[in-house]
Amino acid sequence: MRTHRSGLTVPQFRTLCYVDSSTGSTLSEVADFIGLSLPAMSRLVDGLADKGLIKRRPCQDDRRLVRLSLTASGQSAIRGARALAQTKLAEVIDRLGSLEQNSLVEAMRMVREIFTVDSAADNDLEAIDVAAGKSQRR
Repeated sequence: MRTHRSGLTVPQFRTLCYVDSSTGSTLSEVADFIGLSLPAMSRLVDGLADKGLIKRRPCQDDRRLVRLSLTASGQSAIRGARALAQTKLAEVIDRLGSLEQNSLVEAMRMVREIFTVDSAADNDLEAIDVAAGKSQRR
């Protein structure tokens, strides 16, 4: 598995980010998000716990579940990894010409629109209708 300069593999980084955004998430929820089996996720979390980046605690409602949260070191690791990624991305983008940069910005806007979750069901249906109409015109 490839390790980045931050010392984290991509699945480790994604796990930390998920737990950071979903405090109290269970091992099963993180495994589903990352796409790992429960035994593989358990080993990955064991490694993060051994590094002092994540902590496990039993769920008070269901003793079969384990809740996950980041330690201060885990939060620091995420900040460091994100800073490294942003710096590297900025360096690559700086090497692009202005036309390429503008194209990249427009593509990123389109991706954001695609992945932005709108909680209103009517808006979701309207977006599907619009997309279907666009695809029929092509």
